[in-house]
Amino acid sequence: MEIFVTSFSLIAAMYGGSDILWRSEDSTTLEKSHWMLMSIQVISILYVWEILYRESFGWPLLIHHLMTLLFSQLVTATFSATKQFSYIRFALILSFYATTEQLSFIALLFFRLNVF
Repeated sequence: MEIFVTSFSLIAAMYGGSDILWRSEDSTTLEKSHWMLMSIQVISILYVWEILYRESFGWPLLIHHLMTLLFSQLVTATFSATKQFSYIRFALILSFYATTEQLSFIALLFFRLNVF
């Protein structure tokens, strides 16, 4: 589940943010704005699901998840209110740490299955 969701969110962030991340423009289409916001919200949904799903949580991981949820909601609300792309640009750049964990999830899956 985490591999699929983070991969989808990474692709959505790269597509939606192509104008403001790679071309350094301060405007983009409405469709790409929706893809950017969706990529951030998908990670938020994944983190809420993980908080509810996991049987045990260490304090560092729980605080990390809660701060990421708080940050993503604040930046989404701020962008919606101000329409300044600097907020969403910053959020997309920071969201790459959450959307590029596929190798960690694959390694964890192998560890849990006692493979290698």
